[in-house]
Amino acid sequence: MKTVKELHEWRVGAVREFGDPSIPVTPMFVRLQTIDCRSEEITAKFDRGILFVNAFADIPLVIDVDGPQIEDGCLRAFGIVQVVPGLWFLTPSLNLPDMFHAFIVLYDVPSPAPWEATSSIVVVSR
Repeated sequence: MKTVKELHEWRVGAVREFGDPSIPVTPMFVRLQTIDCRSEEITAKFDRGILFVNAFADIPLVIDVDGPQIEDGCLRAFGIVQVVPGLWFLTPSLNLPDMFHAFIVLYDVPSPAPWEATSSIVVVSR
């Protein structure tokens, strides 16, 4: 699914069928945006290590290119893996009880991806 409307319709059907929309799993295709703009699509923006997925509201997800980070049995950061240029997925899936359970696939990701970008510090001395 790619739009908020599709997600809403899927949730209604999942509640009807399973009672909790986080029991079944769905793929969710999320467009990465570099600027804020209104859209019917499910979108995300990235800022300082946090991916904000806008499904029904902004859902902040800490991500780490080195893979999922688990500490004391708790997920501290999602892993993010490139499939092909412009297409990435989060690992593990995002399961929000009473909301949804989805495999998040990001598309329209620029190269380099914002989480890959490195910043340089230039020191000038005399």
